[in-house]
Amino acid sequence: MTRISNADQVLLLLHEQLDRLSKKRANSSAKARSVSLGTPEPMARLRARAAQDGLAEDDLKRALVRSLLTQQLGDGIANDPAFEAIASDVARVIERTEEGRALLDRALAQLSD
Repeated sequence: MTRISNADQVLLLLHEQLDRLSKKRANSSAKARSVSLGTPEPMARLRARAAQDGLAEDDLKRALVRSLLTQQLGDGIANDPAFEAIASDVARVIERTEEGRALLDRALAQLSD
């Protein structure tokens, strides 16, 4: 039997909530999501930011978590100060375990590919 760590449980719960919100938003009007046609996707913005020199790896990891959450929840929520606090908390929880740090490292490596 595989042991599930606290970080794994948090990630699973977060993933379930994001899936539910995603489905809920998919049922709502698609117009709300297409309002900002000139704004690049959160992950495209992160790729551009990662290509710049001088950014600390920890900052990139937090930005990765924030971008993933923004991509799932929509750009409208990204400007909310409460969202920034939640994204920081999620990043901190993921980084608490070795598995979480390895997951973020792999994600950053894929981002730069």
